[in-house]
Amino acid sequence: MKCEFAALLDEFRVRRNNQALAATRAVYNFAKFLDDFGWRLKASPKVEQKLFSIARFQEFLDKLGKRIGEWRDQKRQTGVGFNVFDVFGLATNELAYSNLLAWLLRCDYRYPGSHCQGAIGLRAFLKILGLPESFSSNEDYEVRREVSYDNARVDIQIWSRNRFLIGIESKIEAIERQRQTHDEWDGMLARASQLNIAEGDTYGYFITRSGVLPESKNFRPLTWGTVSMAFEIFAEEAGPPEIRLFARHCAQALAGLSNTGDREDN
Repeated sequence: MKCEFAALLDEFRVRRNNQALAATRAVYNFAKFLDDFGWRLKASPKVEQKLFSIARFQEFLDKLGKRIGEWRDQKRQTGVGFNVFDVFGLATNELAYSNLLAWLLRCDYRYPGSHCQGAIGLRAFLKILGLPESFSSNEDYEVRREVSYDNARVDIQIWSRNRFLIGIESKIEAIERQRQTHDEWDGMLARASQLNIAEGDTYGYFITRSGVLPESKNFRPLTWGTVSMAFEIFAEEAGPPEIRLFARHCAQALAGLSNTGDREDN
């Protein structure tokens, strides 16, 4: 056990030099624990050092090993921590999450990978947004990814001629570039005018991990955790078991997105 722990500490020292790992709260707390332990050990009388380093520290290692075993058994039985986005290396891929949300919202059964459940996904999304359910009363609407305007491009656009337009800007690791949502709003209004949609029926949403406020007040902040609720609602109403299972897993993955800061423009 002692040799294993020594190897663990050596590996920890190497990995602690990694900037991304060193920035995490868990690594900071563990490093603080080790530093405090070393300081107290040096400050203690020799007799106390011997008692602490052999008896009490061995007790700590035994308890730690037991807790790790319990944690491993829990993961084996429940699958907690499993995330298909991690499996495919997409845990911080903004495009993947935007594609997932577009999948939920689409009603076109001809689209590759369609859930073929009609407007159920849009209705669930409208519910969490507090928008009129009548927007999903029929399947006469379109969902498009990466819609370009004159000076901007929105990640997802949902619209129905003469009825409504919803623009969505989604972020995972990135931050909003200067005037991004302002330019997107101008483009959305111009597109809404072309579709005979009133400004009052035009909506913008800015999705981030923690509900960061967008520059434009016309965009409303939204968290991925809130979006996960739409997937939960969809899972309850969908028909095929495979579709319900997939939606529930996606809901868990979205709800588990941490409230970490954004790092780079996208």
